[in-house]
Order: sequence, then structure tokens, then C-alpha cells
Amino acid sequence: MKIITIKINLAIFFLLLSFCGIAQERAAEELWFDCVYSGYSESGKVALIEHFAQFEQQLIDKGLLKDSSGKSYKEMLVKLQDASVSENLDLPPFVEGIQRIEKEALNNDAISDCQRSIEESEAFEASAGKFKIAVGQLGLRGEMNVVNFFKTLDEHIAEEKFEYNFYKLMVYVGFEIDELRDGPKIEDSDYIPPPPPPIEPSTEFQVFNISPDNAKNYSNYVNYQIHLDDDQRIIVFGQELSLAELEEQLLKKLESYQDWSPVMVTADMEHKQASLDEVVAAIRTVYEQQWETIAQEEHGMSYSKLRESEQLHIADRYPGVLYVARVFE
Repeated sequence: MKIITIKINLAIFFLLLSFCGIAQERAAEELWFDCVYSGYSESGKVALIEHFAQFEQQLIDKGLLKDSSGKSYKEMLVKLQDASVSENLDLPPFVEGIQRIEKEALNNDAISDCQRSIEESEAFEASAGKFKIAVGQLGLRGEMNVVNFFKTLDEHIAEEKFEYNFYKLMVYVGFEIDELRDGPKIEDSDYIPPPPPPIEPSTEFQVFNISPDNAKNYSNYVNYQIHLDDDQRIIVFGQELSLAELEEQLLKKLESYQDWSPVMVTADMEHKQASLDEVVAAIRTVYEQQWETIAQEEHGMSYSKLRESEQLHIADRYPGVLYVARVFE
């Protein structure tokens, strides 16, 4: 996933996943914003901070917020779950204001790597992991809208977290979630990748072969992305894994979450087809193993022996959906 700076696209809602450790002196969300600030000149940083403060003041002036406290933000989220409130606000475009702030010319890949190292940390996942997964499910079900987004944010993020600019950013961009979801107007130069089409629930593992362009778009909506490079390696979150390590890691992820989003495998053109087939088969096995475990725990019988409605109930929580793409690197 590439999030270059604070320049917004839907990917900014889908931040996280774990594995790299982060020093605990400062919150992971604050460290993420350090990466953002690194993309600005000193005057740009001041302008960014002022933009946040001004937008917050607008919310206070309109009576949505009492003050800048986390408690006040949580109270506002309750109000915003009323469509008559959230869909009839006259607010200045927050995203457009950010895009007008001049940034220094620097290595965008470095910024992206900085943010990804935070997103992949256990500390960040503990704070925002379930939120990311829940939002991903909204997109996949075709239920992404202002009300549902604010409801999901309210359900998954604790009051004290709204002291951080990271979660204030989630709120501010949330006011424009419908525009971001629907994509840009023709004249817009900042493309917002569309989500994958809704997938019909299935009791079986499903594999979808997609184009390289769709792989770029869909990468913003998957929980777990695997890349097979031209050196015949399996790369996950920047780490090389063996096939057995991949299976172990993915199973742990499935065991940790419900409402899990799809998985995607991208393979360089030079990566052997036999190796790609092995990875796809391994992922299928992990999902089937998780379904079997849940069936035994909840019903005391094999997944294959369950009624279709019972199988769907399990598969809906852990949807066996895999996107596969051959890509040019």
C-alpha cells in the first residue's frame, strides 16, 4: 500500500497491519504523522497545523464539537450517525485545503516506507486494525457512506485516541467519504481508486484473476498483500517468507480478526507459475483450515457437514476471496 503524503485517497482509511516493533515513548499515530510532516517545509508544516485547527474551529462554530477533547469528538460521532445531520453540513472541503499546501520536493518512496513501517507495527494494529478491517468490509459490501463510516469509526476507536491528529484526520476526511468513494470528476487530476465490485457470499474459496491496473486499485481494500518477485521470493510487508511461514502468518491473522477483508497476490512476470500456484493453494488451505476450526468450535462438526446457511455464516466472517495479478515491476 502506498500513501505518499497526506494527499488523500481512500487508502488513507486502510492503514495498518503488524510485525515491526515501534518504540513506545510516543504513540504510533504520532509517529505516522511525523512521516507526513517530513514531506513539508517549515512553512508548510505551520500551514498544515493551522488547517487542522481552522477546520476543528469550524466544527465548534457549527455546534458539532464542544471543544477539541476526545470526549467531544466521540459525542460528535454519535450526532453524525444521523443522516439528517451528516449529509446536510456546509463545510469547506478539507481535502482540497490540504492539497493546496505546498510540499517540498523529496523522495516520496521514503515517506511511503516511513508510514508503512508504522502501519505494520503491532502498536498501530492494536489501535486501528479492527477499524481498517471494518471499513474494508463496508467498501466490499457496497455500504460505504458518511453515516456508516462515522458509525464504524465510533465503534472501533476509543475516546482518548481522538486527541491525536491521525484520528481527527479520519473524521475530517469522513465528511467527504461519498466524494472519495465515487471517484473524481473528469477534470480532477487526483484519482481516487474505486473499490472492487461487491462479491456474492460463497461457501467456497474464490480466486479472481485481475489486471495490473485493478491490482493497484484493489491494494487499497485488501487486508493482506503478498508479492512474488522475479527472484522467486515471497514478500509480505517487506519481509521475505517461506511458504510455511506465509501459511503460519496468515492463519494467525485470520484467528485474530473477524470481518476479514480479501487477500491479494501480485506476481512479477518472471515469477514461475508453479510457485504462484503453490502460494494460491497454500492460501486456500489456510482459509479452509480456519473454516474447519470455527465449524468444530461452534457446531461440533466438520465444515462440510454444516447446512449452507451455517457455512455462509462462517465464510461471511472470513470470506475466502483472493485476487491474483501478474504485474510489471
